[in-house]
Amino acid sequence: AEFLRKWFRISTNLFVGRWGLPIPHRTPMNMCLGQPVEVRAENEVDAEVSRVHAEYCRQLRTLYETNQDRFGYAGRELVIQT
Repeated sequence: AEFLRKWFRISTNLFVGRWGLPIPHRTPMNMCLGQPVEVRAENEVDAEVSRVHAEYCRQLRTLYETNQDRFGYAGRELVIQT
């Protein structure tokens, strides 16, 4: 590694994961699916975007509050910045 750094003048960072190989460590992935948000095409665009965004935030908050204990987020508040 030192030879490569001096000869080619490049960084030789080695990423080591599982079993000493460049394979990522296993990390659990938790996923929850909520209700779909209906989008109506006949409404004015700006008003519909605002309505869909508000409904999405409401559904997201409900989904978070329903599952926060199950995934280790009990007592933590969901903050949605707009």
